[in-house]
Amino acid sequence: MKLRILDRRGEYWFNCQYFESNNGIYFYIYSQRELHMMKPAEGSFSKRIILVIGLTILFTGSIFKNLSYPLFWSDEADTAIYGQQVLKYGLPTIHDEKNYIYNGDPYSLRIIHDNKEVSVFNGWAIYYWAALAVKFAGATQDIYAKTVIIRGMFSVLGILGIIILPLLVLGAFRKHLRLFWLMVSVYLLLEICSTSLSLHLRQARYYPMVILWVNLILALYIRQVMIKPLGTTTYMILQVLLLVVLYNTFFPVFYLVIAGLLVFEVLLLVMRFPYQYQPGAWQETAHLTLKDRLTALVGRSWVLGLAFLFCIPLGQFYKVSVITDKMSTQLGFDSAQYLVNLQDIMTFFVKQEFLLLAICLKILAFASWMKWPANRDLFAHRIRAMATLLLLIVVVSILGMARSPYLYERMYIYLQPLLMLMMLLDAALIYTMPGKERKTVWGKKLQFGAAIFAALLVMQSLWFKAPHWKGYWHELTHRYKGTLDYIIPFIQSHYKNPEKLIIATNYEEFTYMFYLGCRTIIGYINRPNSLQENPDIVVYRKGRGQNENSTTFDNILQRDQYKRIGFPVFDNLVNNIPQLYPSDKFPEHHLYQTRLATSAREETNIFVDYALNISPGRDVEVGRDPALSVMPPSRQKMIDKKIGRIRYSLDSFNETDLHLEIRGWAYVPGADHEKKPVHLYLEREDTAIYIPMIPVNRPDIRRSHPDLETDAVGFKGYIVKHLIPPGLYQVGLYVDHEGGIVHHLNRYVQITEISMDRFRPSATGRRVIRYAIDQFEDNYFYISMSGWVHPEGSVNAATDSTFILLSSDDNNYYYYLDPLKRADLAGEPMENAGFMSNIYKKDMKEGLYNIGFYFVPQNGRPVVQYLPYNIVIKKKMVSPRVKLELPKESAPMNLSIDKFTDPDKAAEVMGWAYLKGFDAAGSRIFIYLRSSVRNYAFEPTPVARPDVTKIYQRHNLDESGFAGLIDKTALEPGKYQVGIVIVNTRLGKNAVAFTEHIINVKSP
Repeated sequence: MKLRILDRRGEYWFNCQYFESNNGIYFYIYSQRELHMMKPAEGSFSKRIILVIGLTILFTGSIFKNLSYPLFWSDEADTAIYGQQVLKYGLPTIHDEKNYIYNGDPYSLRIIHDNKEVSVFNGWAIYYWAALAVKFAGATQDIYAKTVIIRGMFSVLGILGIIILPLLVLGAFRKHLRLFWLMVSVYLLLEICSTSLSLHLRQARYYPMVILWVNLILALYIRQVMIKPLGTTTYMILQVLLLVVLYNTFFPVFYLVIAGLLVFEVLLLVMRFPYQYQPGAWQETAHLTLKDRLTALVGRSWVLGLAFLFCIPLGQFYKVSVITDKMSTQLGFDSAQYLVNLQDIMTFFVKQEFLLLAICLKILAFASWMKWPANRDLFAHRIRAMATLLLLIVVVSILGMARSPYLYERMYIYLQPLLMLMMLLDAALIYTMPGKERKTVWGKKLQFGAAIFAALLVMQSLWFKAPHWKGYWHELTHRYKGTLDYIIPFIQSHYKNPEKLIIATNYEEFTYMFYLGCRTIIGYINRPNSLQENPDIVVYRKGRGQNENSTTFDNILQRDQYKRIGFPVFDNLVNNIPQLYPSDKFPEHHLYQTRLATSAREETNIFVDYALNISPGRDVEVGRDPALSVMPPSRQKMIDKKIGRIRYSLDSFNETDLHLEIRGWAYVPGADHEKKPVHLYLEREDTAIYIPMIPVNRPDIRRSHPDLETDAVGFKGYIVKHLIPPGLYQVGLYVDHEGGIVHHLNRYVQITEISMDRFRPSATGRRVIRYAIDQFEDNYFYISMSGWVHPEGSVNAATDSTFILLSSDDNNYYYYLDPLKRADLAGEPMENAGFMSNIYKKDMKEGLYNIGFYFVPQNGRPVVQYLPYNIVIKKKMVSPRVKLELPKESAPMNLSIDKFTDPDKAAEVMGWAYLKGFDAAGSRIFIYLRSSVRNYAFEPTPVARPDVTKIYQRHNLDESGFAGLIDKTALEPGKYQVGIVIVNTRLGKNAVAFTEHIINVKSP
């Protein structure tokens, strides 16, 4: 090695060698006359070590911060629950004492010894590692502590894989330590900047394990072939073991890594690299014959073949060929889908992982290599060989993974550290170009152009990465809570023995099994004998409706009495997922912060059996119906100061041991009773409850009271006593006017503790409401229903009463059903079981209402049966004007205008619209009017459209309907073309489409 030294006397060339000792690295610099021993400055070396350690701590901290949030989503819970099975039975069996633990197809099951049925859809390595993690997590009962322990044990594997590859190739940089530490520092910084990698490392799934195995395999191969070989036996054992474990983790990556290594071996043979390692030392290929090179190829590749032979019986056990063929057939994979997958992978790496910069550096490294062949020393050849190997692994993996019938980012995220390391190796190859070449004109142009181009590419990548950095920082500094983070803690805190519950759900059933230890039925697929059980809790995930026939849940809700409990979180498709970009087939993507529902329609709902013994918890009060509101003390004091200003009359006050019915009229002089209706008011020493009543027009009262300006002063109420806490209540009337006015009546109601068993059908002789809905229409102004309803055991339609119940969080409305003869239903009392009812929305308050039947027998207990329907009431009939810019890029949209009228003062537009290929959940629909004069945007009223979902059965399109009433008096005169705009922030997609309809606004 030559060393050039410049001083004032000129230029001198010295020979230089180095040696290592316990005290560091020393250099001998000598000429013909003198010898010098020099040691590099320790300060700079220590700073580099400290920098690398600091970056490693930062990277690790960013993975473990808030790792316990949210609770496991479906795939993670799959890992944890099978880990439990391994601890119990030694195998990932799909059966235990309570549950059927499987969400795949029958062809990916296998029966092994002792008739145990096991899942072979995924490799078992993750389940046995999960068993160890679950064992450690068993030391705590806190669900979030369990989560962080299990996730953390998987994250540690991924972090080791990220760090171990650059450390194990240290031998190639023994003479370039400064460059090595610089590369390690930049490498760690790039890993910290990769949001997608961090999200996948935070998962209790196979992704971190694949990263570890692939990096270990490549590090071992690089060290054996390019740096300093291990013993043949040692290398064989380690490499075969790692490859077999990789196969048992995620078999597609095994085949792709084997293919990449074999292609590299063939490339070594064909391209004749100037240096290749032969047994004993590195030799120049110019002195090697073809036979020598073939011998070296076979000597290095037989280990790969041995690993492949070991995995052949594993492939038969895991049914690899059967599963891949079935999936390709079911998902309809073809060449067009292959190109789409290839585009998705490349787009991901361009946007998130500096792919364009990597391509630029690869081109520059190749150009500098070809420009100065004299500078190709052993170090440069090693760097180039490692970069070439990583390039082949990346290219082969991308081309192979695009063949998958379904594609997620998690399937190819293991390529991210390989791509980053390849990029740094290419940069090192350029960096080590001799100084005299760097000073040439060509070298300066190369450096300048590379710097400018690299800066532009980095800025382009940062443009896409910056929003994800911001979101990820928010996730690290705030606790994300998904749908399950509301449901599971609620169940855990309100039921003493959640392990005894039966929960019916259509998605993420494994999460309930793991955290609650309960039994779940139905699930993501129909489970055997699911419909033969009566669940205690029903959790229907609206976004997952296309995966399960909704009639299954309709039938369940008809069997028993359930009460809806709503949570303020948006009913998302999944609790959370590391996927950054949604696709047409899979619309799920990662959420960085809790998405709250903007309306009751978006809320997460669960349906709880009325008869369950709910323990006092943090979120609700025992026995309290959400429609019964308790006044705060400050409100109560205001009411007490204003008593006696209500004029009223009671027409009827009928009380039984189960019900209270009251009718009459009341008003406060000067109050607007259309906006301030009368409420029934119940008061005891520690509680004040007011119950909304149904307004009734009373023109007779208006004629006899000249000070009245409205007929809306009548009221009627039907109160169910078992929904009210026990106690002695004084009855009053309440009007929300001037802070609240109440008038106490000289009447009292005694509410006693009523056994919930009276409202729960017993196993024998149970009362069930049987019904059929022939027609259900949720129109703009009214609800129209017809069909028949008949409670079992009811024989006297004259004395027994059936109501339609509309229940929301704030209001209950009861509508009496007059019996209607049905000639098609023969025999008493069925022939009088028909009904037809129109319920006008203008008499109802805003909110999301569940619809049900309420049966009141003359003797006996009442029965409530909720139907699988709900409606949204909005009092603002005129659509509000909003500020809206048309999206620059429009996704495909399906659209229908079912009703269009254009009278003089207001135009009505009704129909449905949704993003093609996606659910309608989370979409906001706008009506956009454009003309040569001005443009306007309006937000119509959402309308439930289950009929659209029924037609397009693949997606849940209940939220695709809209009804707009546009006030034309506020618009500039002109002709406006009607368009529809869809904005879906959850999917990150927007769409716009204009129709042939024209709204004509005339001059006044």
